[in-house]
Amino acid sequence: MKKTLTVCVAAYNIERYIDDLMKSLIASGVMEDIEILLIDDGSSDNTFEKAADYQQRFPETVRLISKQNGGHGSALNMGIREAAGKYFRTLDGDDWVDPINFAYLVRCIKNVDADAVLSDIYSCRPNGKIQKEYFPALEDDTLYTFDQLASTVQWMSYHTIVFRTELLRSAGFALDEHCYYVDTEYVLFPIPFVHTVYYCKPPVYCYRQGREAQSVSAKNRQKNIGNSVTVTRSLIRYYKKNKLLFSPAQKAFYLHGVSIHCSWHVMSLLLCPSSDRIKRKLISYESNVQKHWPECYDEMTRNNRHAPVIKALRKSGYALYKPVSLASRNLQYAFAK
Repeated sequence: MKKTLTVCVAAYNIERYIDDLMKSLIASGVMEDIEILLIDDGSSDNTFEKAADYQQRFPETVRLISKQNGGHGSALNMGIREAAGKYFRTLDGDDWVDPINFAYLVRCIKNVDADAVLSDIYSCRPNGKIQKEYFPALEDDTLYTFDQLASTVQWMSYHTIVFRTELLRSAGFALDEHCYYVDTEYVLFPIPFVHTVYYCKPPVYCYRQGREAQSVSAKNRQKNIGNSVTVTRSLIRYYKKNKLLFSPAQKAFYLHGVSIHCSWHVMSLLLCPSSDRIKRKLISYESNVQKHWPECYDEMTRNNRHAPVIKALRKSGYALYKPVSLASRNLQYAFAK
């Protein structure tokens, strides 16, 4: 039986969370329509054993693939190669889905032909607070051209998007391996091949925020700062190599997405304890973005929440670096509480 959707789980040391993830998928009641790829990325805990148990219990739906550790991008690259579903979506190992809304999504896309599918998400914090992230300008159960979508939606996060599997394969890209923050690559690399997007409104993805071990925690953003530079280079290199494939709307969307990543990297540097060494890194990074993609450098001061900070830094010739860095760390600490 042809599967409607492949759910690809990059599973690295998730024994603590895999039951929540799998229970949410099982509770949806659409197991016959989906494929669950559990890609054990060289885990050192009991992830493999737990995943193997689910494969044994649901052999028609669950497939376990074990590989040497290669990072998130490596697991997704393998998932794209191995997927059997018409559509492909990622699900981080410590997250889960809303079973009712997930079932609605699968039923809707069964008879939809689109290059990508977009849906709302829930962001869930450790204190129990749940925030819905949504696209207010879009109408449920509606197929848009990419140009129509891009006129109202500037960004589609990793957690909101589903791609047609064959599109991902035919695009011929590979995500960086042994590298954090490749979610931006996953969203942006397919863009020149996306011409239609279907919107399915109910929130599907439940994104667990606030874990110290997450790659986006303040501590790990500092630790893995070099990975963010690697992704920046890959994003800019990809555009330069494929720029003739982009329509004006696709280019604008891609440009904005890269600028968001670059701005996020600047903020990651500001979260590091202030020093002359980090200041030099900040100035060097900004100079390189300006040199290799001036449009992206300019876009960083427009239409994103970090634009005022970046504007102030540049206008002061980075003389405001230390007070801005201190303020950024204080804000991050307050947000994490």
